Amino acid sequence: RKECTDAERKFFMHIDMDMFYCAVEIRDNPSIAEKPVAVGGLSMICTANYIARHYGVRSAMPGFIAKRLCPSLVFVPTNFEKYTREAEKVREVLAKYDPHFVSASLDEAYLDITACLEDRLRSKSMSQHTLADTQREMGGEGEMEFGEDEMFMEAQRVASELREGVRKATNGLTASAGVGPSRMLAKVCSDLCKPNGQKVLTLEETPAFVDSLSVRKIPGVGRCKEKELEALGIDTCGEMLRRASLVCHCFSQVTAHFLVRSALGLDVRERGGDRKSCSCERTFAATGDGAFLLRMIGRMARRLSRQLNEERVLCRHVALKVKTAGFVIRNISEPLSRLSDDATEIANAGARTLIRFLQEDHRNLKGEEKERMTMRPRKASRTEEEVRREEAARERARGEGPGASFR
Repeated sequence: RKECTDAERKFFMHIDMDMFYCAVEIRDNPSIAEKPVAVGGLSMICTANYIARHYGVRSAMPGFIAKRLCPSLVFVPTNFEKYTREAEKVREVLAKYDPHFVSASLDEAYLDITACLEDRLRSKSMSQHTLADTQREMGGEGEMEFGEDEMFMEAQRVASELREGVRKATNGLTASAGVGPSRMLAKVCSDLCKPNGQKVLTLEETPAFVDSLSVRKIPGVGRCKEKELEALGIDTCGEMLRRASLVCHCFSQVTAHFLVRSALGLDVRERGGDRKSCSCERTFAATGDGAFLLRMIGRMARRLSRQLNEERVLCRHVALKVKTAGFVIRNISEPLSRLSDDATEIANAGARTLIRFLQEDHRNLKGEEKERMTMRPRKASRTEEEVRREEAARERARGEGPGASFR
């Protein structure tokens, strides 16, 4: 933990809007406030309100499954233009406290409020003391220093003030805030105090807090990684540190680096190196329509081609990940004959991997569907148009839904 104590004292804030998309829709339509609500459709849910979450409905869940869990669930279509407008109002408030804040998505952001806290405390001290008193506190020409308790109390005030500013700017939307000595711990704190709460973690409290923190609370650790760590007898960050050598032995260098630093309460430093892959994902209702699946592959191939062009790189392998209606995930890959960023070549390789998957699954495409491997342009149906509009909205909001992926 030496890095925690030796590093320059920092106060990071993570601000997270509460059920943001749902909150915007409920604010604009109060009649659904007491009902279970999800923003999205039968293909995928972007977010759900807390009433719906009691039934097990959650973000990134296929809507048809959510409907089974909660038959009274009310679906509201996505409106990313409206959410983006509200997000801009929130960002205007955040910029007052840290002009260089980092947006993680439309509904969350990270701020370094250290300078803000010091400036506010300095202004208060200057107004309450004479010039001579102030110079003595500063040690002559040096910088004025503030104690941990002073910074903690001011952080509490800033968090409350910022959340109230967000509420007024958005006409009633609430946010949760976490403050800690690292961005990772700030996010953990904001998650623990949702909805509409705040938590400030001091440097003194950090070691005990992190030691007892469940590994599942680490941002980036999902259910699968949690199960792997449980198999090693690791449930908390403290246990992970005590078994750090085992973690380094069982996981890759990158994963072990991430886990151990997170268990210390430290942010994971950016590592150099070229990007290894490009990918995109789409979630939709369960279907056995091979023609529809081929059309989706064509769309994803065109998107991947644009990504490769933007990155100015070529690919050599195409991998298709398919999640079945029974939630079985399969990965199939196929090499290309040459390095390429061509959408047609990527699409055809993806189509071949799809056919292999269907054959291995004891299913076959009809002859006319196999002919569509060439991905020739054809008139889109109404359903395709709806999918295209939803994809365009997602791109504008820079939000991608989890699901079947193609890279």
